[in-house]
Amino acid sequence: MVHKEDRFDGLVRKINELSGVYRNAAARSGLSVNEFWVWYTLMTERREFTQQEICAYCGLPKQTVNPIVRNMVRGKLATLEIIPLNRSRKRIRLTPAGRDFGEKLVAQAMTAERSAFLALPEEHQRAALTFLEAYLPLLRSRVDAEA
Repeated sequence: MVHKEDRFDGLVRKINELSGVYRNAAARSGLSVNEFWVWYTLMTERREFTQQEICAYCGLPKQTVNPIVRNMVRGKLATLEIIPLNRSRKRIRLTPAGRDFGEKLVAQAMTAERSAFLALPEEHQRAALTFLEAYLPLLRSRVDAEA
């Protein structure tokens, strides 16, 4: 009989293993894990973010995101556009060169994860989504309560 603690420990091991897959993908692309997640977010969401939104979405501090975005702007891979009603926030807009660069960086990981997920039987896909939709709000609320 498997105990609750054993199931939880198994979950933690699998989450750590999943994190390792993404760390390896970042390393293969020549990026730090944090750079990878900023690029990955911009490329997979296909929308523009402010730096603050990237911080919230990726769970990264602004002291980490700001230099990454600054380097993107310096390399002419992105521009920062002031939001008219909130001049302190700037929207990150990828340039055509930035979009090409981002596609090359994260396309392999995006393709691999999509094909792996779609290779699962439909009931596993649904179960994974059902689990995450239930688990993440509970985890978020408990982590926030601890803060």
